Amino acid sequence: LKEFTHEKIQELGESIGSGKIAQTPVKWGQNQACDFCEFRRACPFDERLPGQECRQLEKMNAAEFWEKIEK
Repeated sequence: LKEFTHEKIQELGESIGSGKIAQTPVKWGQNQACDFCEFRRACPFDERLPGQECRQLEKMNAAEFWEKIEK
């Protein structure tokens, strides 16, 4: 998990550094990341606009989680 997290942070840092900042917050059930974000009022993300949508998190068990991490 530590290795996966480190790689993901590097990928995100490189993307942000090259100007690629996606507005794709996640949603799980009735909740979404925006509900907990302190920058919500300043953020240009609006799910009501065309082309802007949240990514729905999949439900998975522990074995499925670790399988995805290993990929």
